[in-house]
Amino acid sequence: MPLVRKSKGTTEKELEKAAKKAETERIRAERKEQKEREKEAKAREKERIKRKKELAKRAQDEAKKAQVAYNDANKLRTKQTAALEMTVHVDPSFCDDPAGSRVLTRLLDLHVKIARTVPQVHPRALTWTRTVRRVWSQAKGCWEPCAIEREEREGWVLVRLSAVELSALVMEDGCGVEVWMASVRSSYEGAKPIVLLEGLKEAMKLRNRRLDAQIREGMRGGRGRGRGTAAATAGEVIVSKEEIEANLLWLQMCGDCYVQFAESLDEVVDLIVSFTTTIAMIPERRTRSEQFMRVKFGDTVKSGASLQDCWRRVLMEVKPCTESVANAIIKAYPTYRSLMDAYARMPTEASRVTLLENLDVERVGSTKRMGPAMARKICLALTSEDVNLAVFDPPPARKAHGGAPGGTGRGGGAGRGANPFRDGGHARFGAFQRSGGNTFGWGT
Repeated sequence: MPLVRKSKGTTEKELEKAAKKAETERIRAERKEQKEREKEAKAREKERIKRKKELAKRAQDEAKKAQVAYNDANKLRTKQTAALEMTVHVDPSFCDDPAGSRVLTRLLDLHVKIARTVPQVHPRALTWTRTVRRVWSQAKGCWEPCAIEREEREGWVLVRLSAVELSALVMEDGCGVEVWMASVRSSYEGAKPIVLLEGLKEAMKLRNRRLDAQIREGMRGGRGRGRGTAAATAGEVIVSKEEIEANLLWLQMCGDCYVQFAESLDEVVDLIVSFTTTIAMIPERRTRSEQFMRVKFGDTVKSGASLQDCWRRVLMEVKPCTESVANAIIKAYPTYRSLMDAYARMPTEASRVTLLENLDVERVGSTKRMGPAMARKICLALTSEDVNLAVFDPPPARKAHGGAPGGTGRGGGAGRGANPFRDGGHARFGAFQRSGGNTFGWGT
């Protein structure tokens, strides 16, 4: 087969064609690579936008959770809601007596947690801890939720003490009560003791019956022993009323503790539950009193629908002035100016303070008269110019009834006026009293 020699022009065309093909492939590869880079860039941008949205949503969710936690922390607590934060620590043997089991049942009804794992130094003692979920910010003037909950010990310890046990302590060389209180303080260091004295009235009645039986036996000359004498000599020994009062006075004044009396099982249960809810409300009441009537710049103040409605709202800002009390004042003094003119006509401060006393306050189904404490608060809130005056502080305790020195009855030292548990005791230890009666008036 003969050889065909290619011409020079044909070779150049093939080279040119190969160069064009290579250039086309290069351009195609660059375009493909560019598309790949654009695709990757779009994927990265899409991922960035997706990540940004996720972060924004997460931040929004966290902000919502933080707002919910903030709102929950700044909700007004009631005794029922505050009790949910409390844990009561008792000895495992606390339920051995009926009162202890009933106390724990009532506390569990309030959803208070009970801790019975650690034995107490005093088996009939109770202590409290609080689950802290919020802290008060003095700078911001509000509660802030805690990131991590923690348990804090409350500075109180309640010790149940029967009248028989108190008598036994009094008879121990004259200083048994002091030694016992020192033991309580050393066992619960830093805690304020609360002594719940049980059955004192019944014990004193039993002692009086024993003394009467002994006197009757002496008058009969020791002839025979009736049923009353046998019952009087049985049972535990109770010391005299004077010794009981002296040691109770020492406990409160020198021992620096609260003393509360309970005569029945129901009273024991009610008082312990009341102590628990009151201690649970201490932080809430403290901050609530600090923030009461504090108006900041820009706050919205709601006005009344009418002149009398505005006047009623002004009066109800003086706690605990209720709507019925405000209506009673409005009935006598329809406007603010009329009441201020009436105050201005009073010649002395004492007459101004007592101006609103004995106004008829209409309640549901009854009518009562306004007391001196409410009249004093309203007068001071509207007329006082002392910027340091705390209108909501309780008035000073009333002094004991006057009388001749050494006399008896209501006026003398041996009567009602000299009983330290009636006047000074009521004023000092009124923080934990839940009844309107005189708690310390067992010795009459």
